[in-house]
Amino acid sequence: MEDNKIGNTTLKDDLDKWGLVNILIIYATYFSVLAGLGLPASWIKFFFKFQKNQSDNFISFILLSISVVSMIFLAVTYIFDDHIISLLNINDPLLAEYFLFIVPLGISIVFFDMFFYYSISSFKVVFPILLSSNYHRILYISMILLYYFNYIDLLGFVMILVIGYFVRLLILICYIHFLVRPIRLKFDFSKLSIKEIVKYSLFILFSYFCASFFITIDRVFVSIYFGLENLAIYSFAIYAATQIITFYNSMHNSVLPLLSKSIADNNMTRLDQLYKKTSIISLVLGGFYFVVLVSNIDDIYAILPDKFMVSLNILLIFMIVFLLKLPESINEHIISNSKFYKFGAYSYLFFVSVALVVLFIVSNFFKSMIYIAIFTSLIYLLKSITSIIYLFIKMSIIPFTNIHLFTILFIISLSLIFRNIQILADSPIYNIMIKTVCISLIYLLFVLKTRLFPDLKNFCNEFIFKKNMIR
Repeated sequence: MEDNKIGNTTLKDDLDKWGLVNILIIYATYFSVLAGLGLPASWIKFFFKFQKNQSDNFISFILLSISVVSMIFLAVTYIFDDHIISLLNINDPLLAEYFLFIVPLGISIVFFDMFFYYSISSFKVVFPILLSSNYHRILYISMILLYYFNYIDLLGFVMILVIGYFVRLLILICYIHFLVRPIRLKFDFSKLSIKEIVKYSLFILFSYFCASFFITIDRVFVSIYFGLENLAIYSFAIYAATQIITFYNSMHNSVLPLLSKSIADNNMTRLDQLYKKTSIISLVLGGFYFVVLVSNIDDIYAILPDKFMVSLNILLIFMIVFLLKLPESINEHIISNSKFYKFGAYSYLFFVSVALVVLFIVSNFFKSMIYIAIFTSLIYLLKSITSIIYLFIKMSIIPFTNIHLFTILFIISLSLIFRNIQILADSPIYNIMIKTVCISLIYLLFVLKTRLFPDLKNFCNEFIFKKNMIR
């Protein structure tokens, strides 16, 4: 198969540039976690405590703290950029050239996270979640088209990426200020439990940094040992597989306020119901994408350049792992918002340490991206199992119900059936369209004919359309 070509640019020649964008976003995420000091997450935990008379002071304290730390990081990075690049062992000249873009990108991410939590704490979840989940996809597609047709060069591509993230932040701030709740800055911190907030936030900072490193460590190793071009191929598989948990992440963000309130009120019955309900709905929604992707995977790769074939097995591995992670539900959110939040930090530290050692050995001795994917996936699963067992021991709650096994068997069976059906041998696009329509109809029938439909309907009414919201 010939390389896809549009304008004067070939996808094959520019894989290292797609890899560059991936690694910039990964490092910017690390920056945003450090600059945030764990404070965005503390807003959710302490909001109900301060909402009556101290919420304006609380948000002012958080924004001021993040601003000061971000400015310090900004100054240090720009003054000592060469030393930081050397410390991080960045040998790729392309990454070294664009390294400084990480800082503004990271600042836009940390402030977006803060205002995102600010919005959903007011039970305004639909628009912020759509903005968080879909804006960057539209931005990436727009940038790729502009780059493909030679309207922008690589520098323009990266600058539009950074500007686009700041535009996303500005949109969210305007939405909050004019449609949710005006942002009022007050700087009287005397009545805030600063010591309690800082103690919690530092643990969450530690936990979130370990978590961010944990879910991206494989890509860091790929970029170091296999180069930016292979990182682009590997990241394509990760990106496609993570769409399985897009609904999972969005839904969990929508229930965070109620989760936090349930824990604050010590309402274990409501928490257990929320745990189980989000688990099965995550499995149903993510499972649909799993079936569609597995069934069409050969046709998808038939459209792509031959170079991407190496990522097919990587994609399948991560798809299976993310499918198995779906029932985990809001497990991590429960831990981080409860009195057991220290366990989250310590468990992530342990599994990050394990991942570092294992991936170092794999990268040096096996020298294959497929083995990095396999061992990363196994560590992901072990982390999920550990968290589920810990919550069961400490709080006597578990996400599983009888219908989970039945749903997983249905998902796997439907995937295997359509995986082996070839409708039009020479038309991969039409194959994808026809299979997707057929799968959608069968899946819809399955949901309607089981007790999943009432659960899904009730969830949408309660959390999306805000009917009968428990406040």
